[in-house]
Amino acid sequence: LKNLSRKDDIERLILEFDECKTPEALFANHRDKLECDIQCKLYDLENCVDLNSPEIEKVKKIESVNKLLQNSSSWSQAWINFDKNKNNYDANFSQVIQYILDNDIRVK
Repeated sequence: LKNLSRKDDIERLILEFDECKTPEALFANHRDKLECDIQCKLYDLENCVDLNSPEIEKVKKIESVNKLLQNSSSWSQAWINFDKNKNNYDANFSQVIQYILDNDIRVK
C-alpha cells in the first residue's frame, strides 16, 4: 500500500473489515464468506470434488476434517457447516446459507 495516495484509508478499511466491528464491515465479511460457500456448493453440484480421491484421503486423516466429513453428506455441506459454526451469521445470512445447502443453485 505504501505507493498508493490513499493508503491510510485503504489500510483502515481493511482492518475494519477484518475486525467486523461495524455493521458495514460485518456485512462485507459475511458476504465474502457467503461467496465462498456458494462456490463450494457449485463445485459439489458440478462434481469437481471427489471425496475418494487420493488427495482428499490424505486430508481425511486430519481428525477435525474427518469428523466434519463424517457428519456431512457432501463436501459443500461440511465446508458450509464449518464456516457457519465459525461465524455468527444473522438471520438473513443464515436463511441464505440454508437455502444454498437445500437447493440446486446452478443457473439453468
